[in-house]
Amino acid sequence: CGMPPPPPPMPGGGPPPPPPPGGSGPKAEVYAGPRPQKSGSMKPFHWTKLPQHEAQKAIWNQTKHLYRQQAWKTVEADSAALQSHFSIKKRKKACLGKKGVDGDGKEKAPTTNLLDLRRAQNTSIMLSKFRCSLPCLREAIMLLDPAVLNPDDVHMLKLYVPSDEEITTLRAYEGPVASLGIAERFFLEILDVPRYRERLSCFEYLHAFDDKDAEVTRNLLALSACFDELLHCKGLHELMEVLLAIGNYMNHGSSMGNATGFRLEALDQAIRTRSKIDSTTLIDYMVARCGAMGQTSILNFPETLKHLDEGSKISLAHTSDVVMQMRMGCKAVVAELDLAAEEDPLKAILMRFVPHATARLEAQLDELDKAQQLYADLRRLYGENRGDVSESEFCARFVRFATEFVRARHQWESAAGITHEKDKEGVASPFKRSLGDSGAMLCSAAVEGEGKEESLGGGGGEGGE
Repeated sequence: CGMPPPPPPMPGGGPPPPPPPGGSGPKAEVYAGPRPQKSGSMKPFHWTKLPQHEAQKAIWNQTKHLYRQQAWKTVEADSAALQSHFSIKKRKKACLGKKGVDGDGKEKAPTTNLLDLRRAQNTSIMLSKFRCSLPCLREAIMLLDPAVLNPDDVHMLKLYVPSDEEITTLRAYEGPVASLGIAERFFLEILDVPRYRERLSCFEYLHAFDDKDAEVTRNLLALSACFDELLHCKGLHELMEVLLAIGNYMNHGSSMGNATGFRLEALDQAIRTRSKIDSTTLIDYMVARCGAMGQTSILNFPETLKHLDEGSKISLAHTSDVVMQMRMGCKAVVAELDLAAEEDPLKAILMRFVPHATARLEAQLDELDKAQQLYADLRRLYGENRGDVSESEFCARFVRFATEFVRARHQWESAAGITHEKDKEGVASPFKRSLGDSGAMLCSAAVEGEGKEESLGGGGGEGGE
Protein backbone atom coordinates (compact mmCIF):
# COMPACT_ATOMS: atom_id res chain seq x y z
CA CYS A 1 0.00 0.00 0.00
CA GLY A 2 1.22 3.54 -0.79
CA MET A 3 1.97 6.24 1.67
CA PRO A 4 -0.87 8.72 2.46
CA PRO A 5 -0.62 12.17 0.87
CA PRO A 6 0.87 14.95 2.98
CA PRO A 7 -1.67 16.95 5.02
CA PRO A 8 -2.77 20.31 3.56
CA PRO A 9 -1.12 23.43 4.96
CA MET A 10 -2.70 25.10 7.94
CA PRO A 11 -4.31 28.49 7.25
CA GLY A 12 -1.69 31.20 7.49
CA GLY A 13 1.07 28.55 7.68
CA GLY A 14 4.29 28.24 5.69
CA PRO A 15 5.01 26.15 2.59
CA PRO A 16 4.05 22.52 2.52
CA PRO A 17 6.61 20.03 3.83
CA PRO A 18 8.95 18.32 1.29
CA PRO A 19 7.72 15.14 -0.35
CA PRO A 20 8.60 11.90 1.40
CA PRO A 21 11.73 9.96 0.29
CA GLY A 22 11.34 8.30 -3.08
CA GLY A 23 8.81 10.85 -4.27
CA SER A 24 9.31 12.92 -7.40
CA GLY A 25 11.59 16.01 -7.09
CA PRO A 26 11.33 19.30 -8.97
CA LYS A 27 10.81 18.88 -12.68
CA ALA A 28 13.82 19.35 -14.99
CA GLU A 29 13.85 22.59 -16.92
CA VAL A 30 12.46 22.22 -20.45
CA TYR A 31 14.45 23.94 -23.20
CA ALA A 32 11.76 25.51 -25.38
CA GLY A 33 13.96 26.64 -28.26
CA PRO A 34 13.51 26.14 -32.00
CA ARG A 35 13.32 22.56 -33.22
CA PRO A 36 12.89 20.68 -36.53
CA GLN A 37 9.43 19.69 -37.61
CA LYS A 38 10.30 16.00 -37.37
CA SER A 39 12.30 14.46 -34.53
CA GLY A 40 15.28 12.42 -35.63
CA SER A 41 15.55 14.14 -39.00
CA MET A 42 18.86 15.86 -38.14
CA LYS A 43 22.35 14.43 -37.73
CA PRO A 44 23.07 13.79 -34.06
CA PHE A 45 25.37 16.36 -32.42
CA HIS A 46 27.28 14.29 -29.90
CA TRP A 47 27.79 15.98 -26.55
CA THR A 48 27.47 15.18 -22.85
CA LYS A 49 24.55 16.91 -21.15
CA LEU A 50 25.16 18.58 -17.81
CA PRO A 51 23.08 17.24 -14.94
CA GLN A 52 20.41 19.66 -13.77
CA HIS A 53 22.20 20.51 -10.51
CA GLU A 54 25.41 21.33 -12.39
CA ALA A 55 23.65 23.30 -15.11
CA GLN A 56 22.20 25.61 -12.46
CA LYS A 57 25.77 26.72 -11.63
CA ALA A 58 27.02 26.90 -15.21
CA ILE A 59 27.19 29.83 -17.61
CA TRP A 60 23.92 29.02 -19.37
CA ASN A 61 21.94 29.68 -16.20
CA GLN A 62 23.45 33.17 -16.18
CA THR A 63 23.01 33.94 -19.89
CA LYS A 64 19.54 32.52 -20.49
CA HIS A 65 17.87 35.75 -19.41
CA LEU A 66 20.28 37.90 -21.43
CA TYR A 67 20.91 36.14 -24.71
CA ARG A 68 18.68 33.08 -25.08
CA GLN A 69 15.82 34.79 -26.93
CA GLN A 70 18.26 36.30 -29.38
CA ALA A 71 19.94 32.90 -29.87
CA TRP A 72 16.59 31.38 -30.73
CA LYS A 73 15.92 34.14 -33.25
CA THR A 74 19.36 33.55 -34.81
CA VAL A 75 18.57 29.87 -35.42
CA GLU A 76 14.97 30.48 -36.53
CA ALA A 77 16.06 33.14 -39.03
CA ASP A 78 17.56 30.51 -41.36
CA SER A 79 16.64 27.12 -39.98
CA ALA A 80 16.10 25.93 -43.55
CA ALA A 81 19.87 26.20 -44.16
CA LEU A 82 20.53 24.28 -40.95
CA GLN A 83 18.09 21.63 -42.11
CA SER A 84 19.62 21.35 -45.59
CA HIS A 85 23.20 21.12 -44.36
CA PHE A 86 22.83 18.90 -41.31
CA SER A 87 19.78 16.73 -41.83
CA ILE A 88 20.19 12.99 -42.21
CA LYS A 89 20.74 11.98 -45.81
CA LYS A 90 17.78 9.97 -47.04
CA ARG A 91 18.64 6.53 -48.31
CA LYS A 92 16.97 4.98 -51.26
CA LYS A 93 14.51 2.47 -49.94
CA ALA A 94 14.74 -1.07 -51.17
CA CYS A 95 11.73 -3.18 -51.81
CA LEU A 96 10.39 -3.43 -48.28
CA GLY A 97 8.37 -6.21 -46.82
CA LYS A 98 5.72 -5.71 -44.19
CA LYS A 99 8.30 -5.12 -41.52
CA GLY A 100 10.38 -2.96 -43.91
CA VAL A 101 13.92 -3.72 -42.81
CA ASP A 102 15.56 -5.70 -45.59
CA GLY A 103 15.40 -5.80 -49.36
CA ASP A 104 13.79 -9.20 -49.45
CA GLY A 105 11.12 -8.26 -46.92
CA LYS A 106 12.72 -10.35 -44.21
CA GLU A 107 13.70 -8.90 -40.89
CA LYS A 108 17.47 -8.51 -40.72
CA ALA A 109 19.09 -10.93 -38.32
CA PRO A 110 21.17 -9.44 -35.49
CA THR A 111 24.98 -9.61 -35.87
CA THR A 112 26.70 -12.42 -33.99
CA ASN A 113 29.95 -11.36 -32.31
CA LEU A 114 32.55 -14.07 -31.71
CA LEU A 115 35.55 -11.80 -31.21
CA ASP A 116 36.40 -9.21 -28.61
CA LEU A 117 34.50 -6.07 -29.64
CA ARG A 118 37.59 -3.85 -29.82
CA ARG A 119 39.50 -6.52 -31.73
CA ALA A 120 36.58 -6.90 -34.16
CA GLN A 121 36.30 -3.13 -34.61
CA ASN A 122 40.03 -2.67 -35.32
CA THR A 123 40.03 -5.58 -37.76
CA SER A 124 37.00 -4.11 -39.54
CA ILE A 125 38.78 -0.75 -39.88
CA MET A 126 41.82 -2.52 -41.33
CA LEU A 127 39.67 -4.42 -43.83
CA SER A 128 37.91 -1.23 -44.93
CA LYS A 129 41.16 -0.18 -46.64
CA PHE A 130 40.84 -3.00 -49.15
CA ARG A 131 38.65 -2.41 -52.18
CA CYS A 132 37.83 -6.02 -52.83
CA SER A 133 35.64 -8.76 -51.44
CA LEU A 134 36.84 -11.14 -48.74
CA PRO A 135 37.14 -14.09 -51.19
CA CYS A 136 39.22 -11.89 -53.54
CA LEU A 137 41.44 -10.85 -50.63
CA ARG A 138 41.96 -14.48 -49.68
CA GLU A 139 42.82 -15.32 -53.29
CA ALA A 140 45.41 -12.50 -53.38
CA ILE A 141 47.00 -13.88 -50.22
CA MET A 142 47.11 -17.37 -51.70
CA LEU A 143 48.70 -16.14 -54.94
CA LEU A 144 50.95 -13.47 -53.32
CA ASP A 145 49.42 -11.05 -55.80
CA PRO A 146 51.28 -7.70 -55.73
CA ALA A 147 48.57 -6.12 -57.89
CA VAL A 148 46.17 -6.38 -54.94
CA LEU A 149 48.51 -6.29 -51.94
CA ASN A 150 51.35 -3.80 -51.54
CA PRO A 151 54.00 -4.02 -48.76
CA ASP A 152 51.96 -1.82 -46.42
CA ASP A 153 48.91 -4.05 -46.91
CA VAL A 154 50.92 -7.15 -46.05
CA HIS A 155 52.35 -5.48 -42.95
CA MET A 156 48.82 -4.55 -41.84
CA LEU A 157 47.54 -8.08 -42.37
CA LYS A 158 50.40 -9.42 -40.25
CA LEU A 159 49.10 -7.34 -37.34
CA TYR A 160 45.71 -9.05 -37.53
CA VAL A 161 46.50 -12.74 -37.56
CA PRO A 162 43.89 -14.73 -35.59
CA SER A 163 45.13 -16.16 -32.30
CA ASP A 164 44.81 -19.84 -31.39
CA GLU A 165 41.93 -19.01 -29.05
CA GLU A 166 40.10 -17.10 -31.78
CA ILE A 167 40.65 -19.94 -34.24
CA THR A 168 39.15 -22.42 -31.77
CA THR A 169 36.11 -20.17 -31.23
CA LEU A 170 35.57 -19.65 -34.96
CA ARG A 171 35.87 -23.36 -35.77
CA ALA A 172 33.33 -24.20 -33.09
CA TYR A 173 30.72 -21.81 -34.56
CA GLU A 174 27.92 -23.65 -36.39
CA GLY A 175 25.49 -20.81 -37.06
CA PRO A 176 24.94 -18.90 -40.31
CA VAL A 177 28.06 -17.14 -41.58
CA ALA A 178 25.97 -14.27 -42.93
CA SER A 179 25.05 -13.21 -39.39
CA LEU A 180 28.70 -12.73 -38.39
CA GLY A 181 30.54 -9.42 -38.45
CA ILE A 182 33.07 -8.70 -41.21
CA ALA A 183 36.04 -9.41 -38.89
CA GLU A 184 34.71 -12.87 -38.03
CA ARG A 185 33.92 -13.59 -41.68
CA PHE A 186 37.44 -12.55 -42.72
CA PHE A 187 39.05 -14.80 -40.13
CA LEU A 188 36.85 -17.69 -41.27
CA GLU A 189 37.88 -16.98 -44.86
CA ILE A 190 41.60 -17.34 -44.11
CA LEU A 191 41.43 -20.25 -41.67
CA ASP A 192 42.27 -22.72 -44.42
CA VAL A 193 45.16 -20.65 -45.87
CA PRO A 194 48.24 -22.86 -45.28
CA ARG A 195 50.63 -21.40 -42.68
CA TYR A 196 48.97 -18.00 -42.92
CA ARG A 197 51.39 -16.03 -40.74
CA GLU A 198 54.48 -17.53 -42.38
CA ARG A 199 52.94 -16.95 -45.81
CA LEU A 200 52.54 -13.25 -45.07
CA SER A 201 56.16 -13.11 -43.89
CA CYS A 202 57.27 -14.67 -47.19
CA PHE A 203 55.12 -12.17 -49.06
CA GLU A 204 56.69 -9.28 -47.11
CA TYR A 205 60.22 -10.59 -47.74
CA LEU A 206 59.61 -11.04 -51.48
CA HIS A 207 58.09 -7.58 -51.76
CA ALA A 208 61.03 -5.85 -50.08
CA PHE A 209 63.89 -7.97 -51.41
CA ASP A 210 64.82 -6.13 -54.61
CA ASP A 211 64.72 -2.67 -53.01
CA LYS A 212 66.78 -3.82 -50.03
CA ASP A 213 69.24 -5.61 -52.28
CA ALA A 214 69.71 -2.48 -54.40
CA GLU A 215 70.23 -0.32 -51.32
CA VAL A 216 72.72 -2.71 -49.72
CA THR A 217 74.69 -3.09 -52.95
CA ARG A 218 74.76 0.66 -53.50
CA ASN A 219 76.00 1.28 -49.95
CA LEU A 220 78.70 -1.40 -50.12
CA LEU A 221 79.98 -0.13 -53.47
CA ALA A 222 80.09 3.43 -52.13
CA LEU A 223 81.97 2.34 -49.02
CA SER A 224 84.48 0.30 -51.01
CA ALA A 225 85.06 3.22 -53.36
CA CYS A 226 85.49 5.59 -50.40
CA PHE A 227 87.95 3.30 -48.63
CA ASP A 228 89.88 2.64 -51.83
CA GLU A 229 90.23 6.37 -52.54
CA LEU A 230 91.58 7.04 -49.05
CA LEU A 231 94.01 4.15 -49.44
CA HIS A 232 95.42 5.41 -52.74
CA CYS A 233 95.11 9.21 -52.57
CA LYS A 234 98.67 10.39 -53.30
CA GLY A 235 97.95 14.02 -52.45
CA LEU A 236 96.46 13.12 -49.07
CA HIS A 237 99.42 10.89 -48.25
CA GLU A 238 101.79 13.75 -49.08
CA LEU A 239 99.75 16.12 -46.93
CA MET A 240 99.87 13.74 -43.97
CA GLU A 241 103.67 13.93 -44.19
CA VAL A 242 103.51 17.73 -44.26
CA LEU A 243 101.30 17.71 -41.18
CA LEU A 244 103.70 15.32 -39.42
CA ALA A 245 106.62 17.66 -40.19
CA ILE A 246 104.69 20.73 -38.95
CA GLY A 247 103.56 18.93 -35.80
CA ASN A 248 107.07 17.82 -34.92
CA TYR A 249 108.33 21.34 -35.61
CA MET A 250 105.75 22.82 -33.24
CA ASN A 251 106.31 20.12 -30.59
CA HIS A 252 110.13 20.25 -30.71
CA GLY A 253 111.63 19.82 -27.26
CA SER A 254 108.45 18.46 -25.69
CA SER A 255 107.25 14.95 -24.96
CA MET A 256 104.97 15.18 -28.01
CA GLY A 257 107.87 15.87 -30.38
CA ASN A 258 109.87 13.38 -32.41
CA ALA A 259 106.67 11.58 -33.52
CA THR A 260 106.73 9.09 -36.35
CA GLY A 261 102.98 9.22 -36.86
CA PHE A 262 99.79 10.54 -35.26
CA ARG A 263 96.19 9.60 -34.52
CA LEU A 264 93.56 11.05 -36.82
CA GLU A 265 92.30 13.39 -34.08
CA ALA A 266 95.18 15.58 -35.30
CA LEU A 267 93.11 16.39 -38.40
CA ASP A 268 90.50 18.11 -36.21
CA GLN A 269 93.29 19.73 -34.20
CA ALA A 270 94.66 21.30 -37.40
CA ILE A 271 91.25 22.89 -37.94
CA ARG A 272 91.13 24.27 -34.37
CA THR A 273 94.73 25.55 -34.13
CA ARG A 274 94.63 29.28 -34.89
CA SER A 275 97.25 31.95 -35.45
CA LYS A 276 97.96 34.35 -32.57
CA ILE A 277 97.97 37.23 -35.09
CA ASP A 278 94.70 36.69 -36.95
CA SER A 279 92.00 34.07 -37.42
CA THR A 280 93.92 31.89 -39.84
CA THR A 281 94.35 28.22 -38.98
CA LEU A 282 97.08 25.68 -39.36
CA ILE A 283 95.27 24.45 -42.48
CA ASP A 284 95.52 27.95 -43.99
CA TYR A 285 99.27 27.81 -43.36
CA MET A 286 99.63 24.37 -44.97
CA VAL A 287 97.68 25.45 -48.05
CA ALA A 288 99.81 28.60 -48.44
CA ARG A 289 103.08 26.69 -48.10
CA CYS A 290 102.04 23.84 -50.41
CA GLY A 291 100.73 26.35 -52.92
CA ALA A 292 103.98 28.30 -52.79
CA MET A 293 105.87 25.05 -53.35
CA GLY A 294 103.70 24.16 -56.35
CA GLN A 295 102.52 20.91 -54.77
CA THR A 296 99.39 20.61 -56.91
CA SER A 297 98.69 16.98 -55.95
CA ILE A 298 98.28 18.12 -52.35
CA LEU A 299 96.17 21.15 -53.29
CA ASN A 300 93.83 19.00 -55.38
CA PHE A 301 93.52 15.98 -53.11
CA PRO A 302 89.86 16.67 -52.08
CA GLU A 303 88.70 16.32 -55.70
CA THR A 304 90.10 12.79 -55.87
CA LEU A 305 87.96 11.69 -52.90
CA LYS A 306 84.71 11.57 -54.87
CA HIS A 307 82.97 9.07 -52.56
CA LEU A 308 84.23 10.36 -49.21
CA ASP A 309 81.17 12.42 -48.31
CA GLU A 310 78.77 9.63 -49.27
CA GLY A 311 80.84 7.00 -47.46
CA SER A 312 80.87 9.03 -44.25
CA LYS A 313 77.07 8.76 -44.09
CA ILE A 314 76.95 4.96 -44.39
CA SER A 315 77.49 2.57 -41.50
CA LEU A 316 79.40 -0.54 -42.50
CA ALA A 317 78.27 -2.28 -39.29
CA HIS A 318 74.59 -1.52 -39.99
CA THR A 319 74.93 -2.60 -43.61
CA SER A 320 76.52 -5.84 -42.44
CA ASP A 321 73.56 -6.42 -40.09
CA VAL A 322 71.12 -5.89 -42.96
CA VAL A 323 73.00 -8.43 -45.09
CA MET A 324 72.82 -10.99 -42.27
CA GLN A 325 69.09 -10.32 -41.74
CA MET A 326 68.41 -10.82 -45.43
CA ARG A 327 70.28 -14.12 -45.36
CA MET A 328 68.25 -15.29 -42.35
CA GLY A 329 65.05 -14.23 -44.12
CA CYS A 330 66.05 -16.26 -47.16
CA LYS A 331 66.56 -19.33 -44.98
CA ALA A 332 63.00 -18.92 -43.65
CA VAL A 333 61.70 -18.64 -47.23
CA VAL A 334 63.57 -21.83 -48.22
CA ALA A 335 61.97 -23.58 -45.24
CA GLU A 336 58.51 -22.51 -46.45
CA LEU A 337 59.37 -23.80 -49.91
CA ASP A 338 60.15 -27.20 -48.46
CA LEU A 339 56.89 -27.24 -46.46
CA ALA A 340 54.58 -25.99 -49.23
CA ALA A 341 52.34 -28.55 -50.91
CA GLU A 342 52.81 -29.17 -54.61
CA GLU A 343 49.39 -27.71 -55.46
CA ASP A 344 49.98 -24.60 -53.35
CA PRO A 345 50.66 -21.54 -55.61
CA LEU A 346 53.31 -20.50 -53.09
CA LYS A 347 55.46 -23.46 -54.16
CA ALA A 348 55.87 -22.27 -57.75
CA ILE A 349 56.46 -18.65 -56.71
CA LEU A 350 59.21 -19.55 -54.25
CA MET A 351 60.86 -21.98 -56.66
CA ARG A 352 61.40 -19.05 -59.03
CA PHE A 353 62.44 -16.62 -56.31
CA VAL A 354 64.91 -18.64 -54.23
CA PRO A 355 67.63 -19.11 -56.92
CA HIS A 356 67.51 -15.38 -57.73
CA ALA A 357 67.70 -14.39 -54.05
CA THR A 358 70.51 -16.85 -53.32
CA ALA A 359 72.65 -15.49 -56.14
CA ARG A 360 72.11 -11.89 -55.06
CA LEU A 361 72.90 -12.67 -51.41
CA GLU A 362 76.17 -14.35 -52.42
CA ALA A 363 77.10 -11.24 -54.42
CA GLN A 364 76.25 -9.10 -51.39
CA LEU A 365 78.47 -11.21 -49.18
CA ASP A 366 81.38 -10.82 -51.63
CA GLU A 367 80.93 -7.02 -51.64
CA LEU A 368 80.70 -6.99 -47.84
CA ASP A 369 83.93 -9.00 -47.50
CA LYS A 370 85.66 -6.62 -49.89
CA ALA A 371 84.49 -3.51 -47.99
CA GLN A 372 85.49 -4.99 -44.64
CA GLN A 373 88.95 -5.91 -45.92
CA LEU A 374 89.46 -2.44 -47.41
CA TYR A 375 88.43 -0.84 -44.12
CA ALA A 376 90.81 -3.08 -42.18
CA ASP A 377 93.62 -2.05 -44.56
CA LEU A 378 92.64 1.60 -44.19
CA ARG A 379 92.71 1.53 -40.39
CA ARG A 380 96.08 -0.16 -40.47
CA LEU A 381 97.43 2.43 -42.96
CA TYR A 382 96.39 5.39 -40.83
CA GLY A 383 97.29 3.82 -37.48
CA GLU A 384 93.70 3.51 -36.26
CA ASN A 385 93.58 -0.11 -35.14
CA ARG A 386 91.66 0.75 -31.99
CA GLY A 387 88.10 -0.54 -31.87
CA ASP A 388 86.54 2.69 -30.57
CA VAL A 389 86.30 4.47 -33.96
CA SER A 390 83.45 3.60 -36.28
CA GLU A 391 83.98 3.69 -40.03
CA SER A 392 81.52 6.58 -40.38
CA GLU A 393 83.44 8.68 -37.82
CA PHE A 394 86.71 7.61 -39.44
CA CYS A 395 85.53 9.00 -42.78
CA ALA A 396 83.83 12.01 -41.17
CA ARG A 397 87.21 13.23 -39.88
CA PHE A 398 88.56 13.29 -43.41
CA VAL A 399 85.38 15.04 -44.59
CA ARG A 400 85.85 17.84 -42.06
CA PHE A 401 89.54 18.12 -42.88
CA ALA A 402 88.96 18.16 -46.65
CA THR A 403 86.14 20.69 -46.33
CA GLU A 404 88.36 23.10 -44.37
CA PHE A 405 91.22 22.47 -46.79
CA VAL A 406 89.05 23.48 -49.75
CA ARG A 407 87.92 26.63 -47.91
CA ALA A 408 91.55 27.57 -47.24
CA ARG A 409 92.60 26.74 -50.80
CA HIS A 410 89.91 28.88 -52.40
CA GLN A 411 90.81 31.71 -50.08
CA TRP A 412 94.48 31.40 -50.96
CA GLU A 413 93.69 31.24 -54.69
CA SER A 414 91.47 34.30 -54.40
CA ALA A 415 94.21 36.32 -52.70
CA ALA A 416 96.76 35.08 -55.23
CA GLY A 417 94.50 35.93 -58.19
CA ILE A 418 94.39 32.30 -59.38
CA THR A 419 91.31 31.28 -61.41
CA HIS A 420 90.80 27.75 -62.70
CA GLU A 421 88.95 26.91 -65.87
CA LYS A 422 86.66 24.64 -63.89
CA ASP A 423 85.68 27.60 -61.69
CA LYS A 424 84.75 29.57 -64.81
CA GLU A 425 82.57 26.69 -65.91
CA GLY A 426 80.84 26.63 -62.54
CA VAL A 427 82.01 23.15 -61.52
CA ALA A 428 81.97 23.13 -57.72
CA SER A 429 84.07 20.93 -55.51
CA PRO A 430 82.10 18.49 -53.37
CA PHE A 431 83.76 20.13 -50.37
CA LYS A 432 83.36 23.78 -51.54
CA ARG A 433 82.01 26.23 -48.99
CA SER A 434 81.74 30.02 -48.61
CA LEU A 435 85.01 31.89 -48.14
CA GLY A 436 85.97 34.38 -45.47
CA ASP A 437 88.60 37.12 -45.39
CA SER A 438 91.10 35.36 -43.14
CA GLY A 439 94.47 34.13 -44.39
CA ALA A 440 95.34 37.15 -46.57
CA MET A 441 98.72 37.59 -44.90
CA LEU A 442 99.70 33.96 -45.43
CA CYS A 443 98.44 34.06 -49.00
CA SER A 444 100.45 37.18 -49.84
CA ALA A 445 103.55 35.68 -48.31
CA ALA A 446 102.97 32.50 -50.26
CA VAL A 447 102.65 34.37 -53.55
CA GLU A 448 105.89 36.20 -52.90
CA GLY A 449 107.59 32.88 -52.21
CA GLU A 450 106.45 31.20 -55.44
CA GLY A 451 109.20 29.99 -57.67
CA LYS A 452 111.69 29.37 -54.90
CA GLU A 453 113.19 25.90 -54.73
CA GLU A 454 111.97 24.94 -51.25
CA SER A 455 110.98 21.53 -49.91
CA LEU A 456 109.98 20.10 -46.56
CA GLY A 457 112.99 18.58 -44.93
CA GLY A 458 115.35 20.58 -47.18
CA GLY A 459 117.73 23.29 -46.08
CA GLY A 460 115.55 26.35 -46.84
CA GLY A 461 112.01 25.32 -45.66
CA GLU A 462 110.45 25.71 -42.27
CA GLY A 463 110.15 21.99 -41.89
CA GLY A 464 113.93 21.65 -42.02
CA GLU A 465 114.82 24.23 -39.44
